[in-house]
Amino acid sequence: MYFGIGAAYPVITTNPVSPNFTDDLSVSATVGLRDLLLGFGPRLGVDYRLNTGSLALELNFIRYLNPGAFFDPYIGLGARFDLSAPGDILANTYGNSVVGFGLNFSRNFGLFVEANPRFEKNLQFGLGARAGLRLGF
Repeated sequence: MYFGIGAAYPVITTNPVSPNFTDDLSVSATVGLRDLLLGFGPRLGVDYRLNTGSLALELNFIRYLNPGAFFDPYIGLGARFDLSAPGDILANTYGNSVVGFGLNFSRNFGLFVEANPRFEKNLQFGLGARAGLRLGF
């Protein structure tokens, strides 16, 4: 099991991006399991956007390609739910993917950097970026 905390930023989005970088910054937290089934593990994440107080929830299935090594790349697929958007939850659900890597300094501590390509409302392409600390248990 692992826990991650960091920052997320919408690089490409259907929503207008503010000219002020910090307006679109989110605090991001994740919790996940490695290698639960066929090499994939579930990861649940939440992003809290600082300027609006909006919440987004993600559920992804992650495959680690070099587990236990210092350089640990991973990929994943899942869904993202925008909990604060108007309308029903299905209208604000879209496909999400994860491409990233971890730098594991020890068995229980590392850094992560990832990109989150996704299809947003009306199947428009979006891209997010996330980075932070990861703690293993």
